[in-house]
Amino acid sequence: VPNLSYSLEPNCERLVNLFSYVPYSIFFIPRLALIAISFLLQTLFWLN
Repeated sequence: VPNLSYSLEPNCERLVNLFSYVPYSIFFIPRLALIAISFLLQTLFWLN
């Protein structure tokens, strides 16, 4: 029983950390995608 509770506790901490990072990732991922798209467009223009 102590082993089960010990293994469950870090998983709960990971879930809490994941949920706390969700709002940041929602703002961060589209910005990263825009940067990647603009970079790809720049490389296409440089190649042409």
